[in-house]
Amino acid sequence: MPRRIYTYASEFGWDGLNMLASLGYLVLFVGTLLFMVNLLISLRKEPDAGHDPWDAPGLEWSIASPPPTYNFATIPQVEGLDQYWIEKRRAEAEGHPITEPEAPVDPSTIHMPSPSYWPLVTAIGVLILGAGMLVDTGWDYIRFPIPFIGGLICFIGIVAWANEPPAKEHAGDDHHAETGHGAEPHAMAAAPVAVAERPAGAAAAHSVRLICSNCGNQLSTSFRFCPYCGGAVENPAEPHQEG
Repeated sequence: MPRRIYTYASEFGWDGLNMLASLGYLVLFVGTLLFMVNLLISLRKEPDAGHDPWDAPGLEWSIASPPPTYNFATIPQVEGLDQYWIEKRRAEAEGHPITEPEAPVDPSTIHMPSPSYWPLVTAIGVLILGAGMLVDTGWDYIRFPIPFIGGLICFIGIVAWANEPPAKEHAGDDHHAETGHGAEPHAMAAAPVAVAERPAGAAAAHSVRLICSNCGNQLSTSFRFCPYCGGAVENPAEPHQEG
């Protein structure tokens, strides 16, 4: 069926297909219209979804929505699978359920990488490289040097980006390092899932993993009952005692 033709002769036998395509356009139009109406209504309403509207298990739902630039103020401690469910069930058992996201902190106290222009330079190089390879100008003395120039710009951007220091040096950093003042109160948390460092005295205790006798999930030693199914938790390092 040729495109961009609104009607066809009946002898082609395309009347049914033409009507089906027309009905599909109406469905798309109605869907787009409903989306625009919902967008306008949402812009006029106060936000009421909260940071965790789905009772999600992942730690990314424990922070504010939209998330802060630093994501997590400190590296979260991961005790088992579906850590946010573990924290929420524990808080509910203690009588104070979690209803608010993590408290925000001053972004200036978080060690974040400094902004960089080299990703933009690399993207410009990729654009010139791709355009030079795809666009046929008809002049070989222009067509072939353009991808080379774009590739060179891209290469320079990648090398400079890779060798750029993660954070801009400040004049007072050496003084702070010598005196101990000005230390960052929060560690940089670039990844949402990480295992937090534990005190040295608790390392041996946390090296033992407990296993739920019902669902088989591995848990930390702080659990007596499984937060997933409520089953009893067993220590595989201890001998099983018959009742």
